[in-house]
Amino acid sequence: MKLRQIAWTLSVLLLAMTLVGLFILLLIDRRVTFLGNRYQDTAGHGPYDCILVPGAPYNPDGTPGDMLKDRLDEAVQIWQANPSLPILISGDSGTPAYDELSVMKSYLICEGVPTKQIIEDPAGFDTYQTVIRASQVFGMRSVIVTTQQFHLVRTAYIAHKTGLAVRCVSSDHRQYAFRRYHRFREIVARSKAAAECLFKPAPLVCSRHMPEHQSIQNP
Repeated sequence: MKLRQIAWTLSVLLLAMTLVGLFILLLIDRRVTFLGNRYQDTAGHGPYDCILVPGAPYNPDGTPGDMLKDRLDEAVQIWQANPSLPILISGDSGTPAYDELSVMKSYLICEGVPTKQIIEDPAGFDTYQTVIRASQVFGMRSVIVTTQQFHLVRTAYIAHKTGLAVRCVSSDHRQYAFRRYHRFREIVARSKAAAECLFKPAPLVCSRHMPEHQSIQNP
């Protein structure tokens, strides 16, 4: 009987802790959403230092997945209107077996973007690193970001907290699969982003060559 009471008490405590944790996650999500929506156009009409494209999963055949393709397509459209503006691609290229940058770079070149206009950041392992490395490693001060709207919220929040001026451009060109999964994942990711912005870990170090960039006034 005593063991049963202990088990019941522990179950209640575990449930209570789970509910409290979920409540905190939802509060953080709401706060990040509010600030992320508020600061999506801190760069105004420029000048901009680059177009920033965060990485995303690609297909087994080496072509961009739907989300990544739409981000790149949006970046190409902006670049075509501002051909002197470099494109900074930032993604996970930590191992030869998984290399987002190679996929992104190949796609941009096929779309007519010159190699000299593509800046590669192989250490964009998450959105925080993508944003903070853009400013602190590559020296960007004002950028145009192209990604899906749910991701723009978190990106703008991190940019605001780390001092990078952004103009957010949505690349939602279709209905994406696993929308509920992405929404749940985003709740957790926004809490992670809030913690990163609170403790501000330093940019990851990468020895890969980093090309210089140019600044251009957007018309």
